Amino acid sequence: MSVICESFGCTPDVAIRLNPRLVFPILEYRLAESAKDMMNSKQADKMTEGQATMLKALAELLDG
Repeated sequence: MSVICESFGCTPDVAIRLNPRLVFPILEYRLAESAKDMMNSKQADKMTEGQATMLKALAELLDG
């Protein structure tokens, strides 16, 4: 829940009421964007585990 609060600038009581079908795709998109930005800025060694996992999943999808 803290990730939702930080990402959307809301309090936990608001985060609980958010629609997960809307929130989670937005969070995944933001994670993918941050992973892409890290790769483009040659800072892949500083990626979080979540960013690295997302980048791997995207690469697998694109490779078919």
